[in-house]
Amino acid sequence: MTIIRSVFSSDDINIMTQLIEEASHFKGLTKPNPMVGAGLVKNGQLIASGVHEAFGADHAERQLFNSYSGSFEGLELFVTLEPCTHYGNTPPCNSLILKSGIKRLVIATLDPNPKIETCLEDYKAHGILVEIGCCEKEAIELNESYFKRFLYQKPFVSMKVATTLDGRIATASGDSCYITSEESRKQCHRLRRSVDMIAVGVDTVIKDDPELTVRYDLLDGGYSQPNILILDSSLRTPKCSKLFSIFDKDSLFIATTCSDDEWAAFDNVATRIQLPAVSHEESWRHILSQLFDYQIYHLLIEGGSGVFSSALSARIVDRYHAFMSPSVMNDSHALPVLKGPDKSSLSSIHSPVSRTVTDLETDIWVNCKYYSSEQWLKDLYAQS
Repeated sequence: MTIIRSVFSSDDINIMTQLIEEASHFKGLTKPNPMVGAGLVKNGQLIASGVHEAFGADHAERQLFNSYSGSFEGLELFVTLEPCTHYGNTPPCNSLILKSGIKRLVIATLDPNPKIETCLEDYKAHGILVEIGCCEKEAIELNESYFKRFLYQKPFVSMKVATTLDGRIATASGDSCYITSEESRKQCHRLRRSVDMIAVGVDTVIKDDPELTVRYDLLDGGYSQPNILILDSSLRTPKCSKLFSIFDKDSLFIATTCSDDEWAAFDNVATRIQLPAVSHEESWRHILSQLFDYQIYHLLIEGGSGVFSSALSARIVDRYHAFMSPSVMNDSHALPVLKGPDKSSLSSIHSPVSRTVTDLETDIWVNCKYYSSEQWLKDLYAQS
């Protein structure tokens, strides 16, 4: 029997929450595959767990089954994502489960990947009770870029700003170094290593000549540098920019409206995202569509003010990370986080669905979610 439930016991919720937390430690290592946790439960207690640690490594269920030496008879299996049913880099996990002898399978959420054929009746035929929906919203948030990729065929978009308490990201002269604490900067680099690409505007490249790399030794353990996107409609990016010495053509992209002749000087050092001559907000749709074709599934927007404003106006931002220092500039000429557009009203305020606030040394990190988990779940079940 298969049951899709909305109410689970506190033990069930605590166990699934722990598995989601364990899986989250491998954020950025499993991409483009999801993070998954699995656990064996006896008498309401988690007795063994496994996780998907890296792309190409054993899935969480297989790691768990290979490491557990006891009998599976009568145990319960909790999984943060529907077990796979197809051959990829590893064999399917559902075959392990069907012959294991477990009596109950608790799945946080179905898998949006169309390659995963829901085989719940097979579990029933083997006497396994299947229950779905334990911590499903949290399970979607664990793999939000994975879900958006398969549900909507679009990249997940995050935005990161470092700002003073009065909403400034640089002085009037353009100085933006060390507005926030070192712990905030480290967290920003953790965000970088978990995404596929970082986007900045050409003005940021001209003024700051950034490297946009992951530092603080945070690449240890198998992480990789993200790709880079420069938003530069008129191709003003200096050829002497550090980015050209750090990234090759396959990892450095420029979104531009320039002609083929104008692009010729950049053809050997960057990949072009060709844009029509439309508004900044409309341009985002073209950018995201082309990035998806390049298998960019999570984009992190890092600056500057005009880019932030256009992304919010285009309503493409799924998560907004604001790292806020308690300091103030108190200068009307200092650069604000957002530049407009100048047509706001209370009814047009862009409010998050939910948010968390975390202390980072002297700073606070406000993490806002703008997509609806409820809508994603409706679309997930509609496609299943």
